[in-house]
Amino acid sequence: MEQFQRTGRGTGTSSDSTTALRRERKEPALDALHHAFYARYLSVGDKAYAAGSKTRIAGGDRLVLLIGELQTNVNTRGFAQYLAHKGRRRAESALRALTTVGATQTASMLSAALAPTVSSSRLNLLDRRFSNSREDLPALTMRYMERREAP
Repeated sequence: MEQFQRTGRGTGTSSDSTTALRRERKEPALDALHHAFYARYLSVGDKAYAAGSKTRIAGGDRLVLLIGELQTNVNTRGFAQYLAHKGRRRAESALRALTTVGATQTASMLSAALAPTVSSSRLNLLDRRFSNSREDLPALTMRYMERREAP
């Protein structure tokens, strides 16, 4: 079998290198999606949280804001603090946003966290699941936005 040493990953076979090359091509696109998501999240957040702001955020900006808030808060503080800080109504809006963009794993976790009888040990388990999740919320959100906002 032909040997490749271009990536330094895998067993050095051509199929490993082909996979690595595909991954390398996807990473810039993924980086661009992440950059677009976080730039938009910060911009929308500045409007939403400006002192004295009465601006109502709607549409795609609201999706980005709700998903960005969830990701940021749960990553840093966990579901219990997210729910205590943002409230049930906001979390239910985030749940609808997650479902809209196709983030089914995260939607399932948030739905479980919203259960009326959820225990603190269950919330801790959900926190770990969220931290280990491979679901890419920024990419899912921006891909949805691209499809939705395309002419």
